[in-house]
Amino acid sequence: MERPSKKCVFNLKYLTFLFPTLLTACSSGGSFDVADVEKPSVQDSNPVVTPIKKIDDSSDVKKSNEQISDDFYKPKTGATADIPQAVTKGMWGNTVDEEKEIVIDEFFATDRNDNPKHDELQADHDYQMGKPFGNATVIQHSNDGLNESKKRNYQFTNNGFEFYETGLAHHDKTTGNKAIKGKLKGYIFYKGVNPSASLVKKETEYNGEWAFTTDAKSTRTKHKDFSGENPMNDIAGKTHGAFSYAESINKGGAITDKGKFGHTSKFVVDREKGIVTGEFVANGYCSRDCAVQEIRKRYTFEAKIVGNRFQGNVTAVDGEDTLFGQNGKIEGGFYGDKGQEIAGKFLANDKSLFGVFGAKREVVNGEELDTILDSVKINKKMTASQNLDNFGDITKLYIGGKEIDLLNNENVSVELNEKEKANVRTDKEKNWQFLRFGQFDVVSKTNEKEFEKFVFLQGERVDSSKLPTDDKTVEYAGSWNGFVSGKTNFETTKTKANFKVNFAEKTLKGTLQADDVNALSMSAKIEGNGFIGTAKTFDNGWKLDSKANSDRSEVHFDNLTVKGGFYGNAGPSELGGAVYGEKDGNKIQAVFGAKRQVEAK
Repeated sequence: MERPSKKCVFNLKYLTFLFPTLLTACSSGGSFDVADVEKPSVQDSNPVVTPIKKIDDSSDVKKSNEQISDDFYKPKTGATADIPQAVTKGMWGNTVDEEKEIVIDEFFATDRNDNPKHDELQADHDYQMGKPFGNATVIQHSNDGLNESKKRNYQFTNNGFEFYETGLAHHDKTTGNKAIKGKLKGYIFYKGVNPSASLVKKETEYNGEWAFTTDAKSTRTKHKDFSGENPMNDIAGKTHGAFSYAESINKGGAITDKGKFGHTSKFVVDREKGIVTGEFVANGYCSRDCAVQEIRKRYTFEAKIVGNRFQGNVTAVDGEDTLFGQNGKIEGGFYGDKGQEIAGKFLANDKSLFGVFGAKREVVNGEELDTILDSVKINKKMTASQNLDNFGDITKLYIGGKEIDLLNNENVSVELNEKEKANVRTDKEKNWQFLRFGQFDVVSKTNEKEFEKFVFLQGERVDSSKLPTDDKTVEYAGSWNGFVSGKTNFETTKTKANFKVNFAEKTLKGTLQADDVNALSMSAKIEGNGFIGTAKTFDNGWKLDSKANSDRSEVHFDNLTVKGGFYGNAGPSELGGAVYGEKDGNKIQAVFGAKRQVEAK
């Protein structure tokens, strides 16, 4: 029987050194194992590399937001306060029977154009005219243009007053003739829309107006600056609140077009120091050439910038003044896509005076802006992002004017109004510090099959000066949320998001996975503290259901829009963004987030 030949075993690592020996062994039917061969005394040219374990960078921790420390500082985008009317008695209504405090009504404005309580005031005006000997002036408002002090020119905000007077005492509509009140009826207000996501970097000055009302107290006496030609001055602050238009100021018009007009405000925004300073001034009455005009500085203030809001303290210039002598607190915000306007409110510490204000800055071509936050939503039916209102705190989500706390809530349901509710789900894959993203539905309370579906993202942008400049690749890892709809429907469950960023080269590369399948690759260019680019599916498409063989489960996308930003305090510790678009009858809307990776110690 023929003996089988022995197999020759080769280890290519040592092939150069063993070639002669191997030939001899094979010819005699010998067999070699690596252990039988003396190892050469040379260094291995391909050593085994142990992968470096990386973990989330947890060094950059968000500071607690101080703007919720006082109810007054909780951001809203509008407020009104009626001019208080004391309940009076006597034929002329000059004796106070019941004092009145200031009642403030705050809200989220949906537009800036209308005077918020005009319809109510108009109805009351008509009621007065229908009474015996009814006598009421026309309704005046702060932007009717009748004189220089009543002109406003804003795009995103509105502020001022609306009022009318009665010749005799004012009848209370709610109680008929049982109570007679002061001769003045009206309110002050401010409104703002489109809270700012970007602000000018350099120190900037804003100029505008302010309006105020005091409470109505029986102990007040006539104030020296409320004794002019207007008859409603006689009892200002006593039978009704003393309010701005009743003060003796330069209103302009037929008497003079010189000097400074009305009540003016000035704001100086210093983002490097993180503060807003300024003053509220009353420009005294003057005539003709206005050669002599009394400029009465009522208050100064300093406030801390918190996102796109500011909050701080107001200081009375004359602490002995019976109307303007109390210190107080101030809260306001920036409005417009470039922080073009300011609006807000202030209140005396003893609540004796409430003020509203508005101001705007000069917009300069080519000015340098800093994006301070992202707050966007994308409707499942659309392929474009829309801005959400946000006030610098990404743990608060605002839907339909309702504030929803995301700080410790992964899933939350909130009633928006009588007809709708919102169900919110936030991503909790990471311990997000400067970022929140996820999904929310707006659902009919009567028919839960009627709903709109959204993805959303909110992030607090890192200052551009804190971005790295060295030529190194920084890795980020996270997750994403999204939908595919159209010919094929899909909603993400198990997801991964991985990115490589080179800040020196200003490039970002990323991959999104769903159910361990590659979904999208993206490429973006870094611009400032954000990035913009495109995304597409891989060459073989995206298999939405990895277990399915049908072509219906496979989609192809290209040239999808990618927009996002870098978030953090000390540096870009987190990133996030949105990707959306459509192709071949399918749409995609998605948001993603990732944390910077560092070497595990």
